[in-house]
Amino acid sequence: GPTSLTTSSSSKSKGTGKSKGKPTGAEVIQPEPDGDELSPTALRVETLTGYGAAKDWALGLKADLADYLSGKLAWSQMSTKLLLSGPPGTGKTTFARALCNTLQVPLVVTSVSTWLQGEYLHDVLDRMAGTFAEARGRAPCILFIDEIDGIGSRVSNTRPYADYWNAVVNKLLE
Repeated sequence: GPTSLTTSSSSKSKGTGKSKGKPTGAEVIQPEPDGDELSPTALRVETLTGYGAAKDWALGLKADLADYLSGKLAWSQMSTKLLLSGPPGTGKTTFARALCNTLQVPLVVTSVSTWLQGEYLHDVLDRMAGTFAEARGRAPCILFIDEIDGIGSRVSNTRPYADYWNAVVNKLLE
């Protein structure tokens, strides 16, 4: 389903950046070193084809991130969010891994189904919050949330489980 790809920065985040120690199910992927002779074919945005405006955005983000890290650009002046959508197999995860290598920042990968593995609502909300805390703690990084369309939208309180789904939507928006 549609995928959200969002960069994270501690300069724009609230909270301590520490999770409560509960597992979030997120995987953290470190970038392959730039210019690594052991992996000269490392996946990078620069070598991808078929991504159009998303590739242009990513290369602009690379330049902006360098300026941000050197103090020449404020985080608020950067375009730091990207929504990729398409059927399975169209390369959304590939793009995220390539972006991780291009930007030389960690990639925090999770999915809505991973969050929903919690048995109770508080477990789901804790997994969600923990994932964002993990990303804040590694900032700047990329937070990749697969299956974001699985969250759905707020529903009428007359619908079954409305309180559950409305709480999940609200937590994601928070």
